[in-house]
Amino acid sequence: MNRKKIGMRNIKLWPIIPFVLVWEISYAVFSIGFDPNKSITEMADIIFYIFIFLWISLELFKRGVRFANLSTKNDVKIPWISMLSFVPLVKITAAALFMTLGVSILSAFPGIGDVPLSDQRLQNQALPSNILLKITVAVVLAPVIEELFFRGMMLNKFVLKYGRIKGMVFTAILFTTGHPFSFFSAFLMSILFSIAYLKTGKIYVPMILHSFGNLLALMNELYLSPLIMGSEETQSLPTQMDLIVIIILSVLLLIATVFGIIKLYPRKKGYHLQP
Repeated sequence: MNRKKIGMRNIKLWPIIPFVLVWEISYAVFSIGFDPNKSITEMADIIFYIFIFLWISLELFKRGVRFANLSTKNDVKIPWISMLSFVPLVKITAAALFMTLGVSILSAFPGIGDVPLSDQRLQNQALPSNILLKITVAVVLAPVIEELFFRGMMLNKFVLKYGRIKGMVFTAILFTTGHPFSFFSAFLMSILFSIAYLKTGKIYVPMILHSFGNLLALMNELYLSPLIMGSEETQSLPTQMDLIVIIILSVLLLIATVFGIIKLYPRKKGYHLQP
């Protein structure tokens, strides 16, 4: 094996990044048109994740990096309670920011609001025909393989090349680009996952946080959102007071989230792979 081409610094991400981003964006856009009770989108996602896992395995092998090398062997104290409890806060903050954006658009363009909320596709989300596949993809495959790619490979490479802050931001931008319909949540969660990885040096930590976050989002998608949105026949336009209240709430939640991120950020050098 050519010694000049081994190591995390020499991993080639750019041949696969465009493919990953195009797939994720296309999947997000075209899945809107599918009946959510069919399993075609989940099966396609499973095939995609298997392909990415095989590529990750091959690329790591070519660079002389084993999966075990993605985690430090040192014993570290993992603040599970603070990290897991922070996940719902990030999700709520992202939802509040997204709601602020939506209410602002409705206030500026009232005609957009002339759409009934009681949508048959939303009401059918809770049917059990493909819940197992959804759980398999969202709670098992996506967290494991996405964290191997975005934290295990991308973050490690970017930290070695650009430093911790830039590495986390660049990784978060690319992670968010692959999740276009949840961009607030994706960006904030990516920062959290990166901090958890750098703080503990254990790749399974961001995997578990990612799985927990996806589980919360899936439960909301399958049960809470259809219940709330299906309970009203029409959509009332937001008032100026509604917008003010939502903005204040979003700002307070964002301050709490940023404060939490700063508290979790590793004060020491943290862990990443050697070149």
